[in-house]
Amino acid sequence: MKIIFTIIVTYNGEQWILNCLNSVINSSFKTEIVIVDNGSFDKTVNLVKEKFPSVKIIENKINLGFGRANNLGLQYAIERNADYFFLLNQDAWIEFDTIEKLVNVLQSNTNFGILAPIRKVNNCEIEDNILRNIVDDGENNLLSDFILNNEVNDLYEISFIGAAAWLISYKCVKLVGGFDPIFFHYGEDNDYCKRVKMAKLQIGICPKIAIFHDKGLRSPDRTRSMRLRFAKLIFILRYKNISRIMFMYYYLQYFYYGIFYSDLVLNTKKLKFNLGLKTLRIEI
Repeated sequence: MKIIFTIIVTYNGEQWILNCLNSVINSSFKTEIVIVDNGSFDKTVNLVKEKFPSVKIIENKINLGFGRANNLGLQYAIERNADYFFLLNQDAWIEFDTIEKLVNVLQSNTNFGILAPIRKVNNCEIEDNILRNIVDDGENNLLSDFILNNEVNDLYEISFIGAAAWLISYKCVKLVGGFDPIFFHYGEDNDYCKRVKMAKLQIGICPKIAIFHDKGLRSPDRTRSMRLRFAKLIFILRYKNISRIMFMYYYLQYFYYGIFYSDLVLNTKKLKFNLGLKTLRIEI
């Protein structure tokens, strides 16, 4: 029997966490569950302790960001001999057989490092971000199969899919490592997918498997906007073939956003103009 750990990063998620955890606990495929809380100041942690006392909670005193928090969960699972890691957003919930189906597909396709289900919103429509990923990819037949109402396959390769729900193999984590902590929030999943592809593994989407994602309406957040811009800067500097002059141009252009997050600015010294395999793996 394969050992699977479900890793859920929480931050002020009291409105979602009970629904999220109930769906995982009632899944047809039982997993170990790890909550990594990023310093929530609402009732998230207390709710989990009260309603789900068997769930492991890693409590951070501060918000470490999405990537670093997931790395703590991955490290915890690796130390307990996990074969697969199921990353799930706090504002998402799964169907009864979501995990079981994903595991079956991944076991039959060991050249894939990450599998993701289709994400649906509350009215059962496919989430717009998923459709955008499919359209932007342009390398698979999933979009045409949808449009032509063809029978869809169990699995399609894709270049990128957001990390709201990922099943990751141990092989993938061993080769690629964890999320790069230079990305606080936004960009960490893009970066990870890039590194997975560089490690000669594939990323897949499974259109017959679904989760539900309560994206809801998020109020405008200036901090979120700054971090998104800074993540885009890092991505350009890491993966675009640019000159040192252009490096300085982009760095200065976004330095305004970086001064609010001095830890990220200082970490830009880790950026590589050409990211080779020698710098591929990020230690957890």
